[in-house]
Amino acid sequence: MKLNQYDIQTHFNGEVCAFPYQSLNSESEFFFPDTSIFAIRLSNRLRPQERTLEMEFWDEADISRFSAELLKHPTNTLDLDDGFLYDIVYRGGNVSTTQVWNHYYTVSYPVYAIQKGTLITTRLTKQTSVLRILGTWETSCRITILPKHDLNEFTINDMTVRNLKQDVPFVIDGIRKLVEAEGVNRFMDTNIIKFPSFQPGTHVVRLSEPMDVVIDYYPIYM
Repeated sequence: MKLNQYDIQTHFNGEVCAFPYQSLNSESEFFFPDTSIFAIRLSNRLRPQERTLEMEFWDEADISRFSAELLKHPTNTLDLDDGFLYDIVYRGGNVSTTQVWNHYYTVSYPVYAIQKGTLITTRLTKQTSVLRILGTWETSCRITILPKHDLNEFTINDMTVRNLKQDVPFVIDGIRKLVEAEGVNRFMDTNIIKFPSFQPGTHVVRLSEPMDVVIDYYPIYM
């Protein structure tokens, strides 16, 4: 089990006791027309799970090091070896700590959590391809274009990118919210107004010409 690639047992001298499941919350906005008894949903926003990470440590120094790591990052990655990854953020408030028989400590951290699968990579090479997205909720994706030659313009569905150079990957990263090539911000060389994402299911991806395009994403689960 790991927190941010650190083995919890060997690096923090700790153990995960429990991480009880809680479904994701959603917030919806509705419109009630005068001519119908049915509500029309205008928007639906997903909220993260509110979970409690229950830990055991052998001494206070271990608690301090784990807590510091949890608070150091805007988002932490928790791997419990259960087939999922969890993006967790400490929710704030008091951390419940109990010493058991002067031997070890139990600590409860309230966190927000997003449950996701491991990274899935799909390579597209045809002008028209079918892309299957796993999970149960919309997920952000990273699109990497690998140009075989210089291009003034290239399109992926309704997304257009410009000034592509041969063998220079052009990355539109909806996961980290950036557009870059060779480490340079290239947002102005696109027409995007929203970073790419996909709903679960099957999608048709059309390219303006055959090209190597790699799509990475983490399946999101409620």
